[in-house]
Amino acid sequence: LNEKVQQMVIDDMIQTGHARALLGIEDLEKQLDLAGKEVEIKLTAKNEAEQELTNTAQKVTELTNLYEELKQKKQQYDSIVSRLQEGEHLTESGTQVYKNLEQQVSQMESIRQEALNLINYYERMQKQVQKTNTEYDKSLNKVTKLKNKIDEINLKKNINESKQLSEN
Repeated sequence: LNEKVQQMVIDDMIQTGHARALLGIEDLEKQLDLAGKEVEIKLTAKNEAEQELTNTAQKVTELTNLYEELKQKKQQYDSIVSRLQEGEHLTESGTQVYKNLEQQVSQMESIRQEALNLINYYERMQKQVQKTNTEYDKSLNKVTKLKNKIDEINLKKNINESKQLSEN
């Protein structure tokens, strides 16, 4: 197995099972290219995690906005309740407004709890994305160094072959 691919296994850039699959390939550069594809798969996972993070942030914003809207409706509801306690009577349309507000205000706690749960999820996802980004960046850096090293080895090999041909 290509020494660079072995190092990728040691550095946790690729899994041992994937490295075993590369044993049947004699071309060292092809082994490295295929090992690099696993790093590309990690990039896909990284992008998906970032998209999930973005979607969750959007949901948190929507729930927060809805909660703020409901807080305003709660103030209206509390005002109506206060007037009712003072003996004021509601018109038929006022009664309908009161019932609608009562129904909406009753959802406030569940919406607040859902927003808090999403915020906690978002924070966990954010940490995971940061970890994934760090791992990906390390892997990408190592793959780049390995490819450069292989290019250097191939160049030296070509130079030596050219020298041998010119000597003959």
